[in-house]
Amino acid sequence: VRVSAEIIDPHSQTTVLSEAADGSDLSSALESIDTVTARLREKLGETVKTIERDSKPLPQVTTANLDALRAYALAQELYAKRDFAQALELYKQATDLDPQFALSWIGQMRVHNAYVDAPAGVAALRRAQEVRSRLAPREAMYLDAWVARFDEPARATDKWLNLAKLYPDYEAAQSNAAIWTFTDNRFNEAIQFATAALVPQNATPSIDYDTLGRAQLAVGDLPAAAKAFDHAISRGYESALRRRAVVDASRRDFASAWNYLAKVPLDDRHGFLERTSVAIDEGKWDQARQYASSGFTLAKKAGGLDSRSFLLPLAVAEWGSGNTEAALGHARAAADQALAAPKASAGVAPVAQDDAEVALAAGLIALRLGDGRVADRVEAELSSDEALASAPSVAEFRSVVKAQKLRIAGKPR
Repeated sequence: VRVSAEIIDPHSQTTVLSEAADGSDLSSALESIDTVTARLREKLGETVKTIERDSKPLPQVTTANLDALRAYALAQELYAKRDFAQALELYKQATDLDPQFALSWIGQMRVHNAYVDAPAGVAALRRAQEVRSRLAPREAMYLDAWVARFDEPARATDKWLNLAKLYPDYEAAQSNAAIWTFTDNRFNEAIQFATAALVPQNATPSIDYDTLGRAQLAVGDLPAAAKAFDHAISRGYESALRRRAVVDASRRDFASAWNYLAKVPLDDRHGFLERTSVAIDEGKWDQARQYASSGFTLAKKAGGLDSRSFLLPLAVAEWGSGNTEAALGHARAAADQALAAPKASAGVAPVAQDDAEVALAAGLIALRLGDGRVADRVEAELSSDEALASAPSVAEFRSVVKAQKLRIAGKPR
């Protein structure tokens, strides 16, 4: 088996450098790639000492099992298309073939994170941490940034920003920096990072177009957001259909918004968030309640964070329909369940952070309905956890709730 590589001048099409390495049978391929790469790097000006310091053998930082590597590569393609179920199966197949394949454990964690299943994500992440030595320096920093998401959420964004700055040509770093700055409401930064991630070699451009569109939507650039979501949709990213509907709802073009939502599968519980929102925008309260109820039924079946957070659109739909007691009941239940959930999950940090935001949202709804006790209890619980309370999104939401309480108390300043 021969592995060869050429450096070609893009202007003249002249071969500047070429290298090749031979080996017997397919198992030699990874070692040959290392050999060719090292020779090219040396000829391009790197010192042997630098190459040895900054490099590890490819089988060591990925896997020596080519079947595991192929399963991982296919899983990456499926993940980019949001076919999470099939991607997870292939990531698991890769780690069955090589239990020390750290990148594939990280892949499993990413799928569970997409499913909003933090406990399962943490379990996969811990397996990746156990074999951290099997990662190259850049990928080790990538792992550390994900660990911060679960263990030190207040530091997660900074970890991604550091990785993006240190490796500006690493699209995964730019992509995650975009996602986390967006999560922290730093929309203009998110636009910059998402744009930087959209290079030709990006394996998941659909995700970055979706993030770009969300940030552009947040700053009110509707034409740019529509264009970004259209790019994501054309690449098979179904979730972008929901966001594309929001663009047209923001333009008050409800007919077009419903056309996009009609393409969202009815077994996708998250599609009912936008269906509920658009129905509320149009003042169709009975329809909004039906959509909110359908979404909650699916979310309750799935369990986890969504089974609690989906109580909130249900509360808003009941509130708009004039059913104040029903709305309060849903808000109180959401707060109760959200405050109890982190204790049940051994305090997994993202569960705690996400549930803190659900509890604060429930408190805000209850405040608007005339019940300040929910917000008081949520604040009392959160103030006892300094690390959680200092997470940017939690801290900002606490400020909103406190401001609402002061406004109601006749202290608008």
